[in-house]
Formats: sequence, structure tokens, C-alpha cells
Amino acid sequence: YGDFKLPLYIYFTVIPVFLFGLNAFSVRFISILAGTFSILLIYLILQKIFPKNKSIPFIVLTDTNRSYNVVRDSFKNGASDALRKPIFAEEFILKVDQLVEYYKTIQELTRQTQLLESYKNIVDISVIVSKTNPQGVITYVNSMFCKLSQYSSEELIGKPHNIVRHPDVPKEIFQDMWETIQNQQIWRGVVKNRAKDGSTYIVKTSIMPIINIDGEIEEYISLRSDITALYHCLLYTSPS
Repeated sequence: YGDFKLPLYIYFTVIPVFLFGLNAFSVRFISILAGTFSILLIYLILQKIFPKNKSIPFIVLTDTNRSYNVVRDSFKNGASDALRKPIFAEEFILKVDQLVEYYKTIQELTRQTQLLESYKNIVDISVIVSKTNPQGVITYVNSMFCKLSQYSSEELIGKPHNIVRHPDVPKEIFQDMWETIQNQQIWRGVVKNRAKDGSTYIVKTSIMPIINIDGEIEEYISLRSDITALYHCLLYTSPS
């Protein structure tokens, strides 16, 4: 299975049990008598042998006289599948291949989720972030947004984004913004906003629509940088 490392354990219910781990470098075989072991006990043994692996995938292979309770207990105690003997080698290998591919996908999704969480964390501590639903109602704000606007997240979430709109900003700017993002394009601009205490702050803004698998807008995400100090510096130093 290449460089994919997955511990996979097979439990035979009638004759001795063979538990083996598949990885890129070795195959481990452990043999125990199965007649006196319950599926739960097998699972607990696996957790004891491999304490670092909190989720051990394994297949239960039973005889032809298996009962409903055996199948139920198999899945209840974490079995990935419950197969009945006799079984063709090709069918068994196919099941193992499917299980390996499934856990490979799960591992990749977990890795991608961890990466996305890392990206989110670095963005959250670097820029002002907010999200809205397609109607412009706020669904998420980060701490930098709250600090600059002087609103708490509880005061912002569920409110329309114009809660921080400054009355000096021409309506044409917001009309252009809405037309752009509703056409699934990124809008960029400099916007004057008003904080809770009435003070003004200036943000360099990018708003991007998030598109779902049906091609529809799921939400909007906005990233902003506070350029208030720079704006006033340029304003005061520019020729009159």
C-alpha cells in the first residue's frame, strides 16, 4: 500500500485469531485463541497493545452460523465490517482494499481539516475577518473585528453588516459591491466604517463569495486591514 500506513486487524471467531498490521515497512502477526474471547474483549486487547491508536479498524470474520448478536456487537464495538465464512480470497482482498482506501481518505480529510484550521488561525490573528450569509447577515466575526468596531460578537452576529456602515459612504459604492459579489466576483475597495462609539475607522477591504458544489453562493467572507492611521497621515501630508 505504498507509503500509506494503516493498522488493520482481522479477527477470526472460531479458530485462532490472526491480528496483523499493514504498513509500508512490515507486517505484524499476533496469534491468540478465539473461542473464549468476545468481540469487545478483542477490541480492548487491541487498544491495550496499541495504546497510541485510539481508533483501530478491524474486520470480523465469522462462521456460517453467526447470530444477529455477533453482527450487532461487531459494529457496536467498532468493527469496520463483519464478513461470513467461507469467503473467496478475491472478495476478502477487495474488502481490505476498500477499507484501506476509506481510511486513507479519512486521513487525508483530517490532514486537510488541520491545515485549514492552521490557515484560519493565522488569518484570524493577522487581519479583520467577518462572514455573512447571502442576505448580508453577519454569521462570524473575529476578535480583531470586535476590537476595531467596539461591538461584541454577540452584538454583531445576526445583524446586517451595515451596522458598521458610515453614513458618509456613497450608496453607489455599496451598490457596486453587491453587484460584484452577487456575480460571484471578488470586490476590493477602501471603506469608511463607524464604530460603536461613533468614531471613524478606514479599512482596506476584500469580499469574496464562497460557492457551494451546486454553484450557488453559500456565504461571503470579508478580509480587512485597518489603514486609518495611514489614511489620516496621507490626508494631512497631501498638498491642499
